[in-house]
Amino acid sequence: MAMTNLSLSIIIPSYKSPHLSTVINSLRGIGALEIIVVDSSPEKPDVVDEDVTLVWLQRRTPAGAARNIGAARAKGEYLIFVDSDVVFTERSRSAVIEAVRRKTQSVICGHYIADRENDPFFPLLQNLILDYRMTRKPSSDSDDWWASSHFLMLRNFFEEVGGFNNSIETYEDVEFFSRCRNLGIKFEITHDFEAVHYKNYDFKGFLADYYHKAFNSFQVRRRYPHVFKGSSAKLGPAIVLTWLAGALVPFWAVLSAVVPASLTPAIAGILLLLLACPVALWPVMLKGLPPPGNCAPWRCGRFSACP
Repeated sequence: MAMTNLSLSIIIPSYKSPHLSTVINSLRGIGALEIIVVDSSPEKPDVVDEDVTLVWLQRRTPAGAARNIGAARAKGEYLIFVDSDVVFTERSRSAVIEAVRRKTQSVICGHYIADRENDPFFPLLQNLILDYRMTRKPSSDSDDWWASSHFLMLRNFFEEVGGFNNSIETYEDVEFFSRCRNLGIKFEITHDFEAVHYKNYDFKGFLADYYHKAFNSFQVRRRYPHVFKGSSAKLGPAIVLTWLAGALVPFWAVLSAVVPASLTPAIAGILLLLLACPVALWPVMLKGLPPPGNCAPWRCGRFSACP
């Protein structure tokens, strides 16, 4: 590990990750004080590096709870949380070093790199969606969506917020960042803080992931309305219409079998219209690269000043 003597603790929640060693190796150049892996796999992972602290929980633990366990053991002034399928680049390592050295008071969130030439279709689509939502979708005062795949913050801020909610399995990042927002903590999304996402999706896994997240978002917002007061989960028309069209596909299949045949064309027409809207919107939404410069265009103003 590079000897830059940063007061920084890296925390990796993990469960049966085949990429754990790759993730750890991508973080060594930062020169952090420590790397803490909190793993809840059935079998103990093969992490033998003397500069890596392994906390093996032996039973499945939600990512938020695993991050809390790692943070409780951390010694650094800053904490950086990295998912076990997120690999840093040279640019992201430099971005972390620069943020810690300038004593940032903001939560620094990263984004994924989308490899349009080499990524399979569904992983590419997922990465483009996340990139759009975090760096290119126009923001308003009610947009409060951030991703916990890799982010950096002061440890005392993390403790002030109270860490992640241990009882939430999915959508825990949005709930956590909403509490940060409620305390007035500022956010930055820096384009240099990039990472490669190793999670692979097929069509079934892609749909299941979104249905699962959508269901949990409603559950969490209903359970903790005070946390989300004044915030909104604005997704943009392409994402909303895509979800709506996808949700209606199985209902159309059932209705076409039970309703009178005279109504089937009307139902099919509505479904096709909903499907056609996202098809027209996605190319417009996803084309092109993130805007030039080191920060998202809407970062100036509400959250913090651009460098």
